[in-house]
Amino acid sequence: MGRQARGKREQERAEAQLAQAVAQARQTWLGKRVRFDLQQGYGVQYGRVIQISDDGDVIVVCLPGYDRPIAALAFTLGFLPILILAEE
Repeated sequence: MGRQARGKREQERAEAQLAQAVAQARQTWLGKRVRFDLQQGYGVQYGRVIQISDDGDVIVVCLPGYDRPIAALAFTLGFLPILILAEE
């Protein structure tokens, strides 16, 4: 087996793993109310996960009523552990 074929197969496997992780994250987090603390001195904030792209980018919009300077954040699937599901 050639180097190119092996590289292509590894890339396809990585893409399939990402697609599976994105699907699982969407099922768990999309549309859910979350709380988080970015450890930047702002304290706990509340938001809602409004989008998870096919590339694994996660968009959280902060909920109104909190006098914090952050209005929204974008990060990758690797940062999902900082989010905690909040009661509706």
